[in-house]
Amino acid sequence: MHLVENYIIDNNHYLFKEADSLCFLSKNFFNYANYISPKKTFETGEYLNYNAIQKQCQGTPDHTALPAKVSQQVLLRLHESWQAFFAANKEYKKHPDKFKSAPRIPKYKHKTLGRNLVTDKSQAVSKSALKKGLIHLSKTQIFLTTHVKEVCIVRIVPGTYHYRIEIVCFQPVSLERIVTETIAGIDTGFNNIATFNANQPGFKPLIINGKPLKSIYVYQHKSKANQQFKLQPEIKTSDRLMRLTHKRNCKRDNYLYSASRFTIDHLAANSIETLVIGKNDSGQTGINLGNKIDIARIASLEQATRACSTIIMGDV
Repeated sequence: MHLVENYIIDNNHYLFKEADSLCFLSKNFFNYANYISPKKTFETGEYLNYNAIQKQCQGTPDHTALPAKVSQQVLLRLHESWQAFFAANKEYKKHPDKFKSAPRIPKYKHKTLGRNLVTDKSQAVSKSALKKGLIHLSKTQIFLTTHVKEVCIVRIVPGTYHYRIEIVCFQPVSLERIVTETIAGIDTGFNNIATFNANQPGFKPLIINGKPLKSIYVYQHKSKANQQFKLQPEIKTSDRLMRLTHKRNCKRDNYLYSASRFTIDHLAANSIETLVIGKNDSGQTGINLGNKIDIARIASLEQATRACSTIIMGDV
């Protein structure tokens, strides 16, 4: 299975400027490639795939500003986005009732505020530094301590008020197991993020409390309202508001990852072989929340779904 080691780089971190610069250059190259691809597609009807775009971008200033491995990954992600658009558009023409709106083409990112994902494959990570317990990305001054011995991918992900550096590694899992035919089921909710029960005799139902998560959202929304009241009407955001959102996201992720890790350990200790999560299409759509919409309850349901997905993927 794949595991992820996360590093939060806020605007006071010594790596923030370099991470910001890389994501900005990645945005420039993404916009340039995204200009070439649809222009040819809509003029002649011929789609430029990854290889064709790479030939046209070869040697351009936006291409050479980034390490070669990073540029390749930008083009691959753009190619995947266009392929997904064509597939969704084809399905939309056959079954428009399955979609809430028509699929849209990949958009350009904002000229000054936009940032794009930076992806480095294992070939761009220094092997000598990795042996010393350090992650060093090619042609950068990014050095991070790590416990990972073999790296698959390193990603720099733009976020609100921060960047997140993700080190993805592969951990082999033993396929030898005792078949017990034990099944555990999950029921998601508001006050309780998830409730577990199993068909194994003596299994005590497990309840993951969702109230701490709701309180995190309640505090953030109240603080946000107070700060927005002090701002002028034409100002939509501020440095303080971005810090509030960043703090909330860190608390939320920490709670969900801790809950998912505890859940997996509990199920493994009770020899549960299969974990079943009910299909929940369109999450909160159609839910009767009364006359006053409780934002914290909606957020709790969204995070409950995310927590279940985290458990299934094993990304803890």
